[in-house]
Amino acid sequence: MTTTPVHFLAPYPLFGKKQKPLSIAYQQRSPFYWWWEYLRRNSDYLKCCETNGAGKLAKLYKEFGDVRNDDFKKW
Repeated sequence: MTTTPVHFLAPYPLFGKKQKPLSIAYQQRSPFYWWWEYLRRNSDYLKCCETNGAGKLAKLYKEFGDVRNDDFKKW
């Protein structure tokens, strides 16, 4: 079985400048945005965030931190 490689338009998220921010569509071109979104939907990871990094996903939390904030740029 062959798979088609996933191609992201931007390797890192683009935010624009303070005076001229880019739309969320530019952030969504990055795999980092989708990783953040995945973590925000993972109930086990959210439980780990609620306990300040304790639990079965503690090692992952140490690398990526708390994702409960709605601001991707701050993450």
